[in-house]
Amino acid sequence: MDVEFENELRPELGREEKLVWTGKPKTGVIFYPSDLFLIPFSLVWAGIPAGAAILSTMKNGRNPGLLFFFPFFVIGFYLLIGRFWVDARRRRNTLYGVTDSRIIIKSGIFTRGVKSFNIKVLPDITIREKGDGRGTISFGQLNSGWLGYSNLNWPGYRSPTRLELIDNVREVYRLILQQQRS
Repeated sequence: MDVEFENELRPELGREEKLVWTGKPKTGVIFYPSDLFLIPFSLVWAGIPAGAAILSTMKNGRNPGLLFFFPFFVIGFYLLIGRFWVDARRRRNTLYGVTDSRIIIKSGIFTRGVKSFNIKVLPDITIREKGDGRGTISFGQLNSGWLGYSNLNWPGYRSPTRLELIDNVREVYRLILQQQRS
């Protein structure tokens, strides 16, 4: 266990609680399978209003109708670039802990909050492992659609709680199952 991570999670622990694992997700920009759809879609979404605004300005000079295109461009810009920054920032600020009784997730983009889950009553546990040993452990039912494989926190869509992109995911998975049994 990393001493820095352990020190950061210590205030979240109960009196008799023991921390058995700490970790962080992989940092940096990550592309997900859903990006095969989302990147071309966002190029079109941002490109059409940007192109229309440029053509309109070239034709008419100043055009107050350009404000109509602005929200579409902002949404397209977020889908194309902003969501990668938000996802990378969120993961950089995320810290995971497994104790003898709980799973603790400390995360946030601008401020950090703490989620805690009783390890004994966790719903479905799913593991996704890559060849390098890194992977994701999800708690609860996975969405079978393309959003289940994305970093997109779409309004109205709630991704399952997860320990995402962690090293030695199989070892952490076994540790969680062991804590559930004891």
